[in-house]
Amino acid sequence: CTTPQGDVIEEGGFHILQYIPNSTDVVIIVEAQYCNKNLRKSKNMDLFVEAFDIKLQANGFSDNRYAIVGFGGSGVYRRPRALYVNNKVFTNPIEVSLHVDSFIIGEFTYLYKADLVRGNRTRKADMFAALSFATTLPFRAAVPKTFILMPCSKCDSTFMRYKRVTITHDFVSYFIICYFTFLQLDYSTIYHNLMESSVTLHILMDDDFMLSKKRAAKYLFGVDNTLAYTNKDYERLVGDSALRKQVKLPKEKLGLCTSLAMETNGTIFAGAKLQGDRPTARRFSSVVGSRAALSAPRCQAPPRCECSDGRLVCRPCADTQRLLELSFFNSDDIDELIDMAMEPPTLPSFR
Repeated sequence: CTTPQGDVIEEGGFHILQYIPNSTDVVIIVEAQYCNKNLRKSKNMDLFVEAFDIKLQANGFSDNRYAIVGFGGSGVYRRPRALYVNNKVFTNPIEVSLHVDSFIIGEFTYLYKADLVRGNRTRKADMFAALSFATTLPFRAAVPKTFILMPCSKCDSTFMRYKRVTITHDFVSYFIICYFTFLQLDYSTIYHNLMESSVTLHILMDDDFMLSKKRAAKYLFGVDNTLAYTNKDYERLVGDSALRKQVKLPKEKLGLCTSLAMETNGTIFAGAKLQGDRPTARRFSSVVGSRAALSAPRCQAPPRCECSDGRLVCRPCADTQRLLELSFFNSDDIDELIDMAMEPPTLPSFR
């Protein structure tokens, strides 16, 4: 491994990282389904990344990098994959538009809603596998990771599995034999994976929030454990605790990913705001950027890093005590996890 300062660390060796850039690596994880077709135009992605990064920089995060992961479709997107442009998976906020352009959802990449109804089929989007895959990208050492999930379907535990590949060599016939094993990822596993990787998960759901007062829903941008964010947070992020108490988390639409976002100190946003007029989309994107900057965990002390598989893997800078809180949960406790996420006052906060 090579440190940012150019020092060489042997495999299995440890290193105290003295300099950590005030920056974040952002991964936009997009479900390759109809709601994300023509992504750059339909959801104002150029405007989103521009306004998002401006707010990151205003909060002290510079030289930020962006990557895109596609999943949940057909063909090349049957399994999660990162998009490369000019042999690069991460790029700057200006050139990320090239990555968005290369994210093409064709006629045979997704199933239309009408087809799903007629065929009585459910699209099995494995969001846990997509999140797990995203944690393996070539991140910078000790830099906080910001994941932005853009789903079209529900995050359902029955669809969550990943493929483990075992490779053996047949020295007689000189063949390489691959064995594929599908294992189900449970909530606790993916939660620990995200926390140990210093990941904060934000979700841009393909809808608006439901409130009794439609006017209030029109200006509601997103919610976290304790606060709701509206267009009033455009210039300075403050949040509204009273409004937050009136908002029910979209468990029916997002499923388990609701809890993952809350437990990693992330936010659920009304991604439908990106499809509206440009002024609203810009305000929305600015609020998302400000909230992302707020939750990106910075290291208060030089972290201890290990050289593993050719790259430095550092201890998380977030509150590691939270890693122990859900270690005993399994798939039978999912309803309880959702209920925990529905009660913001009972959850610890990073604030």
